[in-house]
Amino acid sequence: MAEFKHISGLKELSAKLKAMPEDLRKKTLKPAVGAGAKVVRDEARILAPKYEGITARGHAPAGTLKKSIIIPNGPMSGTVSTLSCPPTR
Repeated sequence: MAEFKHISGLKELSAKLKAMPEDLRKKTLKPAVGAGAKVVRDEARILAPKYEGITARGHAPAGTLKKSIIIPNGPMSGTVSTLSCPPTR
């Protein structure tokens, strides 16, 4: 399980980033955020369970969950998407 710690100074950081020219923000922040997102995606794929049993007709094949963990390649919307799965038995 991940360990969360308190991070201070986010409001100040956000204000400084918003003060940067937009073209500079896109050139510097997008690759940095993308690199961080790749680390999170790769770890999520490692931790995602893979069903090893027989799948019922109409259900997705085993390994579909791992393949569905992606980094969206669209415009930056500022929203966060989450994926939740029921606990395994």
